[in-house]
Amino acid sequence: LLTPIKCFATNAWRRKFERIKNVGINKLPSMWMLRDSLLPLLGYSQSFNAVIERFIWPASLALIAVWFITKLTFEIIIYLHQLIF
Repeated sequence: LLTPIKCFATNAWRRKFERIKNVGINKLPSMWMLRDSLLPLLGYSQSFNAVIERFIWPASLALIAVWFITKLTFEIIIYLHQLIF
């Protein structure tokens, strides 16, 4: 029933896997991982991939800021609740 995935059997993917093997996954640049490995796997157009590359860091920082503010608000509400009761 299940067939093997053929998209990784090309020379381009072989070169990518060899680079990962030679350099090591922890030492690879994050933008290379996005641009050459993860985004082509999703199958979006090149213009969409460029938009993702451009806005990934501001979006990540905004998400971290929203998470921090939400956590701080939650802690303040719990503190006020304990203070009142």
